[in-house]
Amino acid sequence: MPTPIRNRSIGISLILIGILLLSACLAYLVYRSIATEGLSNLEQSRSQPLSHSSQELSDRTTTQGISIERNPFQGPGYPAGALAPIDWETPYWSEGLPQNRQNTLYDEYTPIDWDSLPPSNSLHRALRMRIPSIQVDAHVEELALVDLGTARAYETPDKIVGHIPETAHPGGIGNGWYFAHLESALNKEGAIFSDLPLIPEKIRREEPVFVIVDSKTTSYLYQVTETSVKRKEELRVIESSTPIITLVTCIPRLVYDHRLLVTAELMGSKDITP
Repeated sequence: MPTPIRNRSIGISLILIGILLLSACLAYLVYRSIATEGLSNLEQSRSQPLSHSSQELSDRTTTQGISIERNPFQGPGYPAGALAPIDWETPYWSEGLPQNRQNTLYDEYTPIDWDSLPPSNSLHRALRMRIPSIQVDAHVEELALVDLGTARAYETPDKIVGHIPETAHPGGIGNGWYFAHLESALNKEGAIFSDLPLIPEKIRREEPVFVIVDSKTTSYLYQVTETSVKRKEELRVIESSTPIITLVTCIPRLVYDHRLLVTAELMGSKDITP
């Protein structure tokens, strides 16, 4: 038969467990409030528009008869052709940034005139995505619809970047939608877009951020133009009359009730050699 001392010990233990659980819940609520409140900082857009039409692309230099768009990293606007404007007063802050690699990357691609693009459905699907500035290099696969009984939804991307099949293929008119995990500790489906939240700060600092999407025959260069945040229930897959891609991941960490959208516009292309 339990003694009063044993009953008292059990009661104290239950009280302590309850206090710990309550403290954990309160701590999570505080974290959730702080994390959600700061999401507005992830909404950024480029201050200068990109050039795409035949009229706008006429402002190019010519080398041996080949038309080349002016490189955004070069020219009198950039001291030493290396620093973003935000760093002009503090050049040592940017020491070691991979600007030279970004410069070379831009020069590898032939600029594209949006007025002469083919329809998206006539092009090959995406196979690979790279975002050099945040070290993303991942396979792209088409997401399948899963029957949930009362509804249907796209499967979650498992260690890949998932493309919504009904949306645009790279290189054509339309909006191609790509999804990947910020993190997935429970289901072990990878964290391909773990550093996607770093892109808004790069846009604020006026650093060019490129996304490379490879198909079977062609590599396409996109440049990020804006980032935005939506509540998960407000997210809609929308079409576009221009050649863009939208990258999506869940935020903030441990809450995941919002979605970070990164939009990039088509800048150039090059053939993939076997």
